[in-house]
Amino acid sequence: MLNVKSCQDYVNWILTNRLLINNHNVIVINTNTSLIAGAFGINSTIWPINTKGIILINLDDLHQRQFTEKEIQFILAHETAHIYKNHSLNTLMWNIIERLLISLDYNSPLIVETFKGFLELLSPNNLPHNAEDLKTNEYEADLIALNYVTGDLRNAISCLQKLSNGDPNSPSHTWELFNLNLPSMTLKQRIDVLKERYYSFRTI
Repeated sequence: MLNVKSCQDYVNWILTNRLLINNHNVIVINTNTSLIAGAFGINSTIWPINTKGIILINLDDLHQRQFTEKEIQFILAHETAHIYKNHSLNTLMWNIIERLLISLDYNSPLIVETFKGFLELLSPNNLPHNAEDLKTNEYEADLIALNYVTGDLRNAISCLQKLSNGDPNSPSHTWELFNLNLPSMTLKQRIDVLKERYYSFRTI
């Protein structure tokens, strides 16, 4: 059974041996919040920043839900990939823009939500830019975790299925519009993309 130390060792191994980053300080923290896992950090080759970050993971919940060691390793690889690709900076940028607009006056929340709805209508995938970025980031983190770290498609899929309680139409990630949580992608869409990119990677 994985504990915080073994998770930390695994993340260090990923950064050094799979992503080829020699100078890194990414800390794994066990959390008891409703969050299953999350990451925030920066990947930089500029000293003294280098690659730093935090990965939060709820090991107690994962063990209670009978996630296997390999499934938890996929989660850790996925979160490490978010730091590697600087995805948290992208998310932070959208959050700052939204908060700045909302802070302008009392009508701003309505304006921001209306603007997001307008962007959704213009998007070919019916998603505003921040939700499109979220979906792209998740696909990219899945790809790196699977093709550059674990190489284990079966456990990657079983992990995603457990995270979504096995419902193929369940939202994998959501975005908010007028206090409604709307799906950026479903479990089925995420698994389909994962399979496609996994097999394409192996034919290169």
